[in-house]
Amino acid sequence: MANGQLDSQTNGDPTTQSKGTPTHQQFADPDHQTLSSEQIPKPDNEVIDPKQSLEPFAWDDLETRFLQKMEECQRREEEIEKEFREWCHVFQAWASTTREHEEERLHKRLKTRIAWVQNSEQVLEEKRQH
Repeated sequence: MANGQLDSQTNGDPTTQSKGTPTHQQFADPDHQTLSSEQIPKPDNEVIDPKQSLEPFAWDDLETRFLQKMEECQRREEEIEKEFREWCHVFQAWASTTREHEEERLHKRLKTRIAWVQNSEQVLEEKRQH
């Protein structure tokens, strides 16, 4: 790419590789921050002294972030469950209305057939009597 032009093979999408194949960035969590190649730590070729202590890690911060994410996921799950229950209610109303309509239609159809058969029997009886 030169002078800010987009690579024609990636269709202008910086998250696709040169052959148009999606990268992991397209499927990553939207809240997840990706690092640029300059920000990714490079492995040291130095041998680490085993006597040297490790840098402290913020375990409390990790736990706090984990709990916050779990709360967010739980809230989202509750929203989805609520929406699902609402759709179930709508479906039940639709299904019962459809059933009632179908039963009414079938009853009318039965009455029509009974009337037709009774009429046919009456016409046959009148012909037999003449």
